[in-house]
Amino acid sequence: MFHVKHVCNFSLTKLIQCNCKIDRKTVRSIQKKLKAGIVFQEKATRTKKLDQWTDLIKTQIEQGWSADRIHENLVKCNQATISYATVQRFVRHCKGGEAFAPLITDPGEEAQVDFGYAGCRF
Repeated sequence: MFHVKHVCNFSLTKLIQCNCKIDRKTVRSIQKKLKAGIVFQEKATRTKKLDQWTDLIKTQIEQGWSADRIHENLVKCNQATISYATVQRFVRHCKGGEAFAPLITDPGEEAQVDFGYAGCRF
C-alpha cells in the first residue's frame, strides 16, 4: 500500500488508479471501506478437476493422443469423473491451438492450390 499522500502532484487515488489500472470510482470505494474498518480477504484458490491428471494428460498429448482418447482413458482406466469438454479445453490449451494436416502422398500424386493471385508475363 502507498504511504505517501501526494507524489508528483498526483493524489493517492490517481496514483493507485494509474499504477493498478483500476477505475477511480473503484479506488475511492475501496478507500472508504478501508477507512470504515472492513478487512478484505484473499480469494480462495480453487483446485481444478484435472490437477491430479495433468502430467498423465501431457504425456499422452506428446504421444499424439486425441482429446477423445485421453478422456476415454481417464474415465475407464482411472475412474475419473471429468467431462469431455473439460479435457478438450485442457488439450487445446496445451497444444496451443495450432492445427495442420500433413500430406502423405507420392510426389506428383496430389497438388495444393493457393487461391491467391498468380500472374504470368509473356
